[in-house]
Amino acid sequence: MKFKAFVFLAALLAMSVSAFALPDLYVDGVKQDAVADPDQDYFLNPAYCPGNLWTVDLIAEQTPWSDRNSFGVYSDLALNGGDGSDRDYIFDQRGGLDVSVGTSVTVDLSSYGTDLAGFFLFNDLDDDGVFDAAGDDDVFLFSERSLTLPDPPGSDYQWFRGYNVHTFGYANYDFGGLSFSGNYDLLLFIDDDHVTGGNQDHNDMVVAMSCVPEPASMLLLGLGLAGAGIIRRRKK
Repeated sequence: MKFKAFVFLAALLAMSVSAFALPDLYVDGVKQDAVADPDQDYFLNPAYCPGNLWTVDLIAEQTPWSDRNSFGVYSDLALNGGDGSDRDYIFDQRGGLDVSVGTSVTVDLSSYGTDLAGFFLFNDLDDDGVFDAAGDDDVFLFSERSLTLPDPPGSDYQWFRGYNVHTFGYANYDFGGLSFSGNYDLLLFIDDDHVTGGNQDHNDMVVAMSCVPEPASMLLLGLGLAGAGIIRRRKK
């Protein structure tokens, strides 16, 4: 069975999103469709990656508060009665710790099994590493929109824009004027301008995820390449 890396659930109530400008992703000059619409929820399907090992790259941050964004995944989904508090930080910039663009880490999600995972972004505006919604506009953005905290304007909006790009191999990407190249399975564009809703460029944090092949898969690939080499030599 072939699993999709990103999955989505449709919202129970559709909302108007005419106020939001959505840039499009172009891969080698060809426009791509996002996994889901702005009124739907995003999830990562770990079953797509058999070993549940992922390489996660921080492609870009384009926000004045770039050292105050923390990105990760969570396991206690609202659809299962959770509140998003069981979080695993991947790019942890709480307390002013700066994760530079270009950082690449390997993340083991084997504890998730084949269960879906959600994404979150912690926007820590006062840079103290602690969520405080009362006076400093700290916000948790979740790919399950109902979990967004506290409840700023546009909290029903999907702040994560995801694309399955694993079929392209190495490619050239352009999203709303942001251009980069690479070989990835998933791309996530996250807009942290959640308070006023005025920016909406979805370039504030760009994260790429790639499944790390299991050793057995790498061995099979190696054998396949070796076999192809033998066939070519015989033809010569």
